[in-house]
Amino acid sequence: MYRVGIDTGGTFTDFVSIDEDSGEISITKTSSTPENPIDGVVNSIQESGIGDELTDIDQSIHGTTVTTNALIERTGAEVGYITTKGFTDVPFIQRINRKGHYDLQWDKPKPLVERKHCRGVTERTNYRGEEVTPLNEEELRETVRAFADEGIDTFAVMFLFSYVDPTHEEQAEEIILDELPDAHVSLSHQVYSKWREYERASTTLADAYLKPDMRSYVDEFDRRMNDLDITNTAIMKSNGGIMLPEAASDNPVHTITSGPAGGAISARYFGSQFGFDDIVSLDMGGTSCDISVLTEGTQNYTTNFELEFGLPINVPMIDIATIGAGGGSIAWVDEGGLLNVGPRSSGATPGPACYGRGGTSPTVTDAHLVLGRLNPDFFLGGKLDLDKKAAYEVMSDLGDEIGMSAEEAAASVLQITNNNMQSALSAELVERGHDPQQFAMVSFGGAGPLHAAELADKAGISNVVVPIHPGVASATGLVMADGRVDYEQTMAMRSDGYDRDQIESMFDSLIERAVTDLETEGFEGEIDVSMAMGMRYLGENYEIEVPVGFTGVTDENMATLFERFHDRHEELYGFANTDEVIEVISFKVTALQTSASPSLAELPEIEAEAKESRDVYFEETGVIETGIYHRDNLGGNAIANGPAIVEDTDATTVVPPSATLETDTYGNILIRLE
Repeated sequence: MYRVGIDTGGTFTDFVSIDEDSGEISITKTSSTPENPIDGVVNSIQESGIGDELTDIDQSIHGTTVTTNALIERTGAEVGYITTKGFTDVPFIQRINRKGHYDLQWDKPKPLVERKHCRGVTERTNYRGEEVTPLNEEELRETVRAFADEGIDTFAVMFLFSYVDPTHEEQAEEIILDELPDAHVSLSHQVYSKWREYERASTTLADAYLKPDMRSYVDEFDRRMNDLDITNTAIMKSNGGIMLPEAASDNPVHTITSGPAGGAISARYFGSQFGFDDIVSLDMGGTSCDISVLTEGTQNYTTNFELEFGLPINVPMIDIATIGAGGGSIAWVDEGGLLNVGPRSSGATPGPACYGRGGTSPTVTDAHLVLGRLNPDFFLGGKLDLDKKAAYEVMSDLGDEIGMSAEEAAASVLQITNNNMQSALSAELVERGHDPQQFAMVSFGGAGPLHAAELADKAGISNVVVPIHPGVASATGLVMADGRVDYEQTMAMRSDGYDRDQIESMFDSLIERAVTDLETEGFEGEIDVSMAMGMRYLGENYEIEVPVGFTGVTDENMATLFERFHDRHEELYGFANTDEVIEVISFKVTALQTSASPSLAELPEIEAEAKESRDVYFEETGVIETGIYHRDNLGGNAIANGPAIVEDTDATTVVPPSATLETDTYGNILIRLE
């Protein structure tokens, strides 16, 4: 039986299958089809080599960029926003913070709804969940009919204090579906059951904005998979768990970082193969670079995702930072004559100039080819011949603009790309109080291993892991995904007046919902449940999540929990005020069922021997003769000295002159830097 992961990226669609008996991994990398991403998914399956054994697929897990692209490109649905009368401007008022304090030209981000499509209805529930004003049902019906006359059938409903008592939102959904049975409805208490009206409104709008496209995508996905006799399918969630396609259709906002989440899971697994617990993952593909930090072998999670500054989408997800740096990132010269790289990308079509598909812009991939770091005859294992002449021409044109040769321009493109990624890496490590020297980098993606060693050297990281089949590592992470459900609910109380019965009741309710969801998803067996509380000092604006390490709510346990909050506050902010009252803001439950890690096939030990050599550019030495190794010929427990280039069917790894390379028994590479 096979367990399959399929990750749709901006440039390539990656397919990975793991034989659950032998541990053998098979991979396929095909061009993505942006006009219809499912075509790329089907193409990857058909080209995978599994062939007549499709019925032997035990489970197929899919990482999708449908919702990500819809948000970035603003191609989602027209949404009708229904809220408490008098609060229709909340999505537009937003917050008082600014991206740049002194930037007089900065404008607030545009919400995912038109102002004319924001309507208020009469209703009111107070902060204790008590009904102050009943929902005016006839007024709501008239509002829905007015939206229908404008051609709108997608609704985001956000009433004040619905996270305390959702009755009015539930009534609203019944009325909407009674008027428009095929309508798409997102309710704020289901999407984001916490306080802060703006964040809840923005997140609910995003869910509604994505829902029609995601439902259409899932319907076609199910149909195409059924045509292939693949029935047990799942979609990757942003929090690193998986859900049934139907659940993804109902909750599309939970798939915003579906693909990158698989990469973070893969990084944890492959980093642990060398005994590393503190890891920074670097997933660089064709259009973007994703960075995620793991401490003590544990993923870091967040609910503070922003589509752009000031436009929050608050759902649980693995903490991943993304910048526009990939193999297809375009190099360009600004009006001041300065060279820039990205964030614009050549994408899958036409792609870099060297792809020979009509691309005319110089890209990072073209730079690597000009500098000898890529083999034009062995890109994607020889499936795509690269046009070195075309790459040289676009780099020559770029060099003419800035007074450099083609080689100098190409070297500058790589340096700028590395500097851009180092800034993002520093923001995730140094600015969060981490010492880079304590971390190992796990690098993957089609372009990641080309940059990883030099980037790690700049950042002060000494060890770089490049897993087997790095170009499809995100898809590999999909097959390792756990069942995971996160629920969080606001209920405010203070350390000097908490209610133990309320706390126990809240946790019991959240646990029941989370476990039920996992069981509905088809997960059987033992489920691990963890709890946490969001706390802050009285008067502070934002809370800190503190794990709850007990089951029974006693005064002694609560005192211990408050001490943990003081310690965590001091760790994050450098001080603690043990005499101050603590506010408990929210309660969180995570239900987790861990999937079995794959048993990788061991490789025979083969002495590392370069198959050839060629001149390659390195930032520390310039051009130098370099040994070229084929990854299949490295075997297990191999050792080689830099400079070296390791060519694989899905990615190329660069080992600088001052570094050494070794493999483990499975063929994973460890690069040690001085």
